[in-house]
Amino acid sequence: VDTFRSMDFATRFLLLALRLGEPWRVSRALALEADLLAATAKGARAERLLDRLARLTETLTETPAPTQLATTRGFLDFFVHNRFRVALGRWTDAIASYRAVIGRAGFELDTVSMFCCWCLYYMGEIGELSRRVPAMAEAASRNGNRFTAVTLRSAFPIAWLVRLEPDAVEAELDAAVASWTMPDGSYQLQHMFALCSRLELSLYRGDPESVTARIPDEVRRAQRALLDRAPIQALLLRTTLARHALGCAAAAPAGSSRRRDAIAAARVEQRRSRKLALPIAPYCAQLFDGVIAELEGDDDAAIAAYRDSILGLDRYDTHLYAHAARYRLGNVIGGDEGAKLRADVNAFLTNEGVRDPAAILAMLLPGRA
Repeated sequence: VDTFRSMDFATRFLLLALRLGEPWRVSRALALEADLLAATAKGARAERLLDRLARLTETLTETPAPTQLATTRGFLDFFVHNRFRVALGRWTDAIASYRAVIGRAGFELDTVSMFCCWCLYYMGEIGELSRRVPAMAEAASRNGNRFTAVTLRSAFPIAWLVRLEPDAVEAELDAAVASWTMPDGSYQLQHMFALCSRLELSLYRGDPESVTARIPDEVRRAQRALLDRAPIQALLLRTTLARHALGCAAAAPAGSSRRRDAIAAARVEQRRSRKLALPIAPYCAQLFDGVIAELEGDDDAAIAAYRDSILGLDRYDTHLYAHAARYRLGNVIGGDEGAKLRADVNAFLTNEGVRDPAAILAMLLPGRA
């Protein structure tokens, strides 16, 4: 599945459906076009097409029509507005409809189910994510559905780490990517997910430099494949690269050239993150402002950046990284207030089934010890 090459075919589908004039085909084409526009943050046009789709859906008698509309509304909530909790609700209802009314909806059901996992990830619902992801991956493998099985095994290391050691997670990751690699060596979304997962596992192990050498080539390949054209995918890539760079900086001796170089690399990714056309992007960038200020000894700037990012991330239900920021804020503040912030975050992670909260926090937002 190649989203950006498929956009050309989707637009042709819309034009041909309009020329034919058959309403159900037109509605499917409108939904697909709106979905793809949302993925590329073309929010205004996606909203206009969604309005047209809603009015057309009222006239249709086809059983899947309302579910299709709910699914597309969810994509706009997710991609354009970053309303992850709202999107999860819409897609949960859509999944129930796919299963009860439509039967096996194939790719639509798989896609919506995986996007529900991304909502759970950003919302910080690690316990539910750790239940869904392995179960969905196993079911997909049994059914011969390599797309879903490989995608789920190459992403979401935080879900797999609830049950497995990092070496076992990486072994699953290696097997998944090996089964997906094409003879022509093309670089696809699953390869980018795998890169991000490897970077996160290196942070979890406390050895970020172990994967540093593979970053330049893989990032170039991801860019050539247009995988960073979707802002939400670019956010995942850029924020993971920034976190890895900050992990390298934190591990390097204070005042060393390696620390300076790693902070400079983190600043590049921080600036790229801030420019993305996503509501949560500025608050993600502020996370890195905080860590950089910490590492450079400017605690007042770090506290201000963390507080601002927490307010913004909580507003968009991006609680996973808001909690990571709270923990770092607690480290900087110290005293009773800092201890309470850290204890609250540890209690949250423990309640979500996390085995090693300290390692997960170092993976999510590394900083000064």
